Amino acid sequence: MEDAALRHDELFLSGLHCALHINHDFVYLKVDGDADAISQGDIFAVVSNLLACVRAGNKGLAVPAAQEPVHFQRSIYGLVLLNPLNFENYNDAILRAALLRGARDTELHYVGNEQASARMFSVIRASVLGWPRGEGDALPEFLMAMATRRLRLSLVHAEELVRMVADADLPPYLKLIADKICVD
Repeated sequence: MEDAALRHDELFLSGLHCALHINHDFVYLKVDGDADAISQGDIFAVVSNLLACVRAGNKGLAVPAAQEPVHFQRSIYGLVLLNPLNFENYNDAILRAALLRGARDTELHYVGNEQASARMFSVIRASVLGWPRGEGDALPEFLMAMATRRLRLSLVHAEELVRMVADADLPPYLKLIADKICVD
């Protein structure tokens, strides 16, 4: 337990061939040819900070607290969802994993938004199909997020994903995780 606060790698489930790492062309952190020096913890910290800034109305730390409440939270009037465009545009597996882990579970509940659910299903479907070729290394994180009900798709998409994973050329542990996805 003592080393949990010091952990900088092994935060995310690994991809097909190795642990998730940042691509050499990542533009938000200066890589300078040494992407291996950037840990999973560094990426998670950057993504978590980005999400926290958005939730605070994109105000910097030096700006005084606003008198009016920030409306980036779920309410009886609607949901605040993480736009699927984030997963479409940022296709690095580690960025997708950091978004899944850093988002609030309510920000990943696409059940009530058919269009957003379809877009997320499309991203996950591409990961399932790409897994055998070494593409889609965020698939374990997507499946785990769904199995723990942090990420939720519409019933139609969840059922189709479970069937797709059962029929796909995937390792048994991924099929086992997918078996835990609740499709109610």
